[in-house]
Amino acid sequence: MKQTARALIINQKKQFYMLVHNYYNPKHKGKWSTVGGLIEEDDISEAACLKREITEEFGQIAAKKMHILSKVSSIRWVDEYDKNNLVLHHFYHVEYRGNELVPNKPDEIIEGRFLNWGELQKLKIQNKLFFGCEDELFFKITLIDSD
Repeated sequence: MKQTARALIINQKKQFYMLVHNYYNPKHKGKWSTVGGLIEEDDISEAACLKREITEEFGQIAAKKMHILSKVSSIRWVDEYDKNNLVLHHFYHVEYRGNELVPNKPDEIIEGRFLNWGELQKLKIQNKLFFGCEDELFFKITLIDSD
């Protein structure tokens, strides 16, 4: 089964980072998702994959300001390229200790920014979240942070 590592990035203002990818599948166009990607053979762990993906999407300087705090959840999802298979997505709580966060892949990423809770909920209502449960995962993190 394919697996991915995904970052639930939160900044010090408790805003949530989401991206809009230039998805090749028209069903996903305009959908917002978390940062992440497939775990490759060279990745020694889920966290190693996540660090590699963060570095690829934001560069070394931004990656050094990211801190993986904990694993939040794992979700099985139908593979968009092979409907007969599932992909296991591992979500991690990642804290960003910097200011702006700008993706460095303009050919792949249409937009990326920090969202407040209201903006995240609006995307959910409009069915614009890739997995449809990102808001619940971010909410789980905010509960953990408030303890």
